[in-house]
Amino acid sequence: MLLPLAVGLLDSKGHDMSLSSVKEGTSLHNFSNPDGSSVTTAVLRVDKAEQEFTFLDVKEKPVASLLRNFSAPVRLEEDQQKSAN
Repeated sequence: MLLPLAVGLLDSKGHDMSLSSVKEGTSLHNFSNPDGSSVTTAVLRVDKAEQEFTFLDVKEKPVASLLRNFSAPVRLEEDQQKSAN
């Protein structure tokens, strides 16, 4: 089953952080808007019971903002690992 998971990252002040790319397994996905403005919400394609996504070029330790705009009708269990950029 494919679930669209809209996510973003918040900085220490609670503001949206710009997203440039995310790594999932061996795949790298880059984000950009056609008008050149920064992307603050990404829709990840979740199609496995467990998946790991790594956001690249994150300037400070973020807080994940998950299921933005109720992107998927699910109950989410998460384990946010403590890691450096």
